[in-house]
Amino acid sequence: MLAQGINPGADWPPPSSGLFGIPSDLADLLSPAYIAGARIHTNSWGSSDPSTFGQYDGQSQAVDAFMFTHRDLLVLFAAGNDGVDTDSNGVIDAASISPPGTAKNALTVGASENNRPAGSSPKPGIDRKWNELGGGTLRWPKLGPAGHVSDQPDGMAAFSSRGPTAEGRIKPEVVAPGTNVLSLRSSAFPNANPLWGDLAPSEPLKDIYCWSGGTSMSCPLVAGAAALVRQYLVDVRGHVAPGSKPSGALVKAFLVNGTAAMEGQFAGEIPSRQNPVCGFGRVDLTRTLTPTDHVFFDDEPDHAVTTGEMRAFSVEAADPAQPITVTMVWTDAPSVPGNGSLENQLYLQVRRADGVIQDGDVLAFPSATNNTQKVTVETPGTGVHRIRVRGVSVTKRSPGVTITPGVPRQDFALVASNVQRLTLT
Repeated sequence: MLAQGINPGADWPPPSSGLFGIPSDLADLLSPAYIAGARIHTNSWGSSDPSTFGQYDGQSQAVDAFMFTHRDLLVLFAAGNDGVDTDSNGVIDAASISPPGTAKNALTVGASENNRPAGSSPKPGIDRKWNELGGGTLRWPKLGPAGHVSDQPDGMAAFSSRGPTAEGRIKPEVVAPGTNVLSLRSSAFPNANPLWGDLAPSEPLKDIYCWSGGTSMSCPLVAGAAALVRQYLVDVRGHVAPGSKPSGALVKAFLVNGTAAMEGQFAGEIPSRQNPVCGFGRVDLTRTLTPTDHVFFDDEPDHAVTTGEMRAFSVEAADPAQPITVTMVWTDAPSVPGNGSLENQLYLQVRRADGVIQDGDVLAFPSATNNTQKVTVETPGTGVHRIRVRGVSVTKRSPGVTITPGVPRQDFALVASNVQRLTLT
């Protein structure tokens, strides 16, 4: 613009650090990509201001609003790299998740460790332990039990921002490798210093790849997995309807349903079940999509529920000795900035064949906190299990729902694995 004699405006020159060019209304960021045909939108940026951590702000609202009105879009955000241990107790502090990753409908991605230990080839870009890192001051001096920065895929990257949000919602929902990741070098800035270092001069791909890390690496890895899930749903399962199917909620539900549990590297690193450290676990594309004849789903807008209504599905285990996993996700209406609680509250339950009821959210029914909920029946055995999707409180109507005009209804996506079929009853 300057070369053409055009004044770029009051925002020029850009700041020396941070991002430049993010529009004040994120619809202006998402809309051109959507119009061009993109249905997976990945974002490795967010706030690093501690006063915003966990907050539901105007940008979070904008993401939720756009996804609510564009049913087939999934937006992903990196969780942030603000994990700290301020009290030096050897455990990373909670509540460092940054907006817009606090958006209810976005799939927010944290970072686990990669599997590139000391002595591996090519030599890791950062080949040290967590308690050895820092400038003049060590950043995590008490994190000795975590060991090397990339030697345990079941452990978290210390820098990965944690939830929960201010409303108690689980963020991030998933994690993926974010330490010592081989990433493409920039062709525009070939002489830039890579974040985590260059490959050794002897490596044949040293001019193309370099070492990097952060949730900015883990997020696009999950975006790639999301694109493959969407392609699978369209090409293999024939689940496609322009503007409607597959929904972003369904792609998100598939990824969450297939996550691998994270055991952690040391006691106290990762809580059990779904949690605000690693969410529902590490993304595992094989677990997500196989075996294809035992993964069933529901993604019908007109199965939407209203307050006090329940949709029930019956399933039987394909392998009675293996877990049945059920995940429900819905794209919630945007909330008012400053309060990112659910507008429409649904609740997932599974009534097992033995009569025991398992809840899908962190709090007991009917306290719906999260719009991503999951149940795992560890030993299903034989017999019929009943999946219940309950409308606890529905005040807004999902776009695209055609039944009972004028009645607030919330649609949802449901995925069940290791089942013979999914039958609406």
